[in-house]
Amino acid sequence: MRVAKDDVDVKMAIPGAVLRQQTDFGNVRGFDKISGEYFLLAAGVDDRCTRRARDGDGE
Repeated sequence: MRVAKDDVDVKMAIPGAVLRQQTDFGNVRGFDKISGEYFLLAAGVDDRCTRRARDGDGE
């Protein structure tokens, strides 16, 4: 199964970074549903805001 990058929902976008994630888009016998992620980070991107959002820190 192939899902095109542009068909995956953007979960967060900041200058120089795009984070995409799609969950539960397929089944595999004997396993749970399939999920996929795609991360694009330009060189030198300040990712502190993505880490704060992930960790739930408002600062």
